[in-house]
Amino acid sequence: MLRSWLRHGLTMTLAFAFRASGVLVLSSSLFANSAMLNAEGKTESEVRAAFLVVFAKYTQWPDRILSAEGEDFVVGVLGDDPLVTALKALHDGRVMGRKLVVKRFSTPADVQRCHVLFFPKGQEQHFPGMRDKLAAQSVLTVGETPRFCELGGALGLVEESSRLRFIVNLTALEQAHLRVEPKALRLAKSIISKPSAQP
Repeated sequence: MLRSWLRHGLTMTLAFAFRASGVLVLSSSLFANSAMLNAEGKTESEVRAAFLVVFAKYTQWPDRILSAEGEDFVVGVLGDDPLVTALKALHDGRVMGRKLVVKRFSTPADVQRCHVLFFPKGQEQHFPGMRDKLAAQSVLTVGETPRFCELGGALGLVEESSRLRFIVNLTALEQAHLRVEPKALRLAKSIISKPSAQP
């Protein structure tokens, strides 16, 4: 069962601990500056899944997007990627008191309503054609390369010296009417706050 969601803020190094059953337990510092990609022998996808869910907890969506009580919080993944399995393994995962639901979309045309949409490597090529529509729907867009943020994506997860770091595009967040808490932004590897590159 997920627990210890940043109770004491983001002041220490991110640490992950896993029970023997494989259920994720997160330390009180969650992101800090980076996450070890091989934390406790877990896969890169498991670490990324935990990071993604926690980042969502520090993001505020417009009331029109998260208005109905009891509504599921949907994380979508474009294409076939191990992140889907890793996210679903967070059995009791909840975001802002809402049940975490994971959906895989085979193609851009399959994408349905979601709060977060993850673009694995090889799928970011589809993002420019979807960018404006996703921004209008206040979707938090996440990719795996610095280039993703340059294309207008909101969050880029990148590997650096076997650690998971993140890049934030403030312009993309503003266009999607999303707000990330300052204490999370301060931990970003870099922040983009200029017009995004066109495809």
